[in-house]
Amino acid sequence: MNDAWTRLDESHSLFLIRIEEPHENKLRIVVQASELHPELARDIVFGEVNLGPGTPILPTGPIFEISWPKNQYIAYQVLNESYGRADDSEFTGNHLRIYARSPFLDFLQATSIASQAFPGAFSHYRIFSENHVIDIASQESPEVRILEGDDESVPYSIN
Repeated sequence: MNDAWTRLDESHSLFLIRIEEPHENKLRIVVQASELHPELARDIVFGEVNLGPGTPILPTGPIFEISWPKNQYIAYQVLNESYGRADDSEFTGNHLRIYARSPFLDFLQATSIASQAFPGAFSHYRIFSENHVIDIASQESPEVRILEGDDESVPYSIN
């Protein structure tokens, strides 16, 4: 782990900006850290019910690139976080987690030829963002770096 990985994992939360394969079998994920904005707090009202003040969580923090640039990933999937399910798998990390065992690894064992014999030992990495859960199986840890500038930032507005 490097300083960028630590900063990403200590963020309030993340917003997915981009997921792509810039070259065949090379995975690149760009996320932006969020920050709480209490200065923009306002009451949340549903119909006639006032739930009280809500504090916006906005993508105004650093932008991170998480990549597997050397044909290192075995599989990945993207899930709408609304359909995610908590499980009791052991992991390390917060927004960028590492699992030694997980339902995703069980799924790969059942549906692919990936195993300890071929291609060898691999881990499950999971990225949690505000609206997405991304699962990646790879033999290698991702490279994490902070992107300079804001050309990949998420546009947002408060209505």
